[in-house]
Amino acid sequence: MRKIREEKGSITLFVLISIMFFVIVLVGLYITSSNKIQKQQQELEQIQKKYDTQNIDDLYNSIVTVPENNSSVSTFEELQQKLKDENEDYIVLANDIITNNYLTIDRTVIIDLNGFTYSVNNQDTEQSSIVITGENTELTIKDSSKNENGSIVTNSIDENKKLISIENNATLILESGAISNDNLSNKKTKIIYISESSEFIMNGGTTIGEIIQEGRMTITSGKIIN
Repeated sequence: MRKIREEKGSITLFVLISIMFFVIVLVGLYITSSNKIQKQQQELEQIQKKYDTQNIDDLYNSIVTVPENNSSVSTFEELQQKLKDENEDYIVLANDIITNNYLTIDRTVIIDLNGFTYSVNNQDTEQSSIVITGENTELTIKDSSKNENGSIVTNSIDENKKLISIENNATLILESGAISNDNLSNKKTKIIYISESSEFIMNGGTTIGEIIQEGRMTITSGKIIN
């Protein structure tokens, strides 16, 4: 009888020790999980405070940045002058520009529309409004504004006229913004002419109007509306 009692006592002690061990493990897991939840909650509160106190425009500008060495232009004359300066490789529109003048670009440069419109209304000749020319010439058009609603437009109705001509091994790259013929009733003017030796690369943005392709055209993204 004594042996049976001793065996029962041993079993009971083992069960109690097992239960205590199980409880200790559970408590440890609870504490670890609780600490993780508290840490995550603190991180979420910090993020929430940042969004509550930071202006949305400042937050956007911290993500989408314009290079510090940019030059702002508000008139055609300023734009033309910056294009002549080899040290100016990033030009930003600071206002809408309306002109009847012609523009020639013969070097590599970036023009940031910055939400504004470059509008060309010259209709007196068949000359292209903007000529991109030269073997080492690469013009990139982009729009760093939030809505990316900047554009290069024409209202010409001359079917022999072109808004932009890419000539003599030059390259035009459209990253964002629009190139458009805004004459909704009569879109005879071509918006882009790609000569046989030149290239148009479209990585985004929108073109509205006819494109004449004799050279290379590469489209990775964006929208083309004829």
